Amino acid sequence: AQTCQTKIDELRTATKNANFTGPNALKDQEGLLGKLESATTKLADGKTADALKNLESFQLKVSDLADQGKLDPADAEILLDKAGAVTYCIDPPEEPSPTTA
Repeated sequence: AQTCQTKIDELRTATKNANFTGPNALKDQEGLLGKLESATTKLADGKTADALKNLESFQLKVSDLADQGKLDPADAEILLDKAGAVTYCIDPPEEPSPTTA
């Protein structure tokens, strides 16, 4: 799970560098960072389902902020992309069996 943690760290850095606007810009950014902190803790405790919930919540909030014009759309795309990579890392989809064509 260490590689997944590295991806969360990358996502955290991208979140810190993202362009938030509006009166609650700092609060919005800190809220997202809090979700990542929680995901980190859950992952370290082996609670992958809880970590995935934090990431899902992160992605929904990023989408909301972008829709409301409070987060630069290009930054939102980067954050969603990186959050997706973390989710994929924690919970990779089942590999289809090669015998079923």
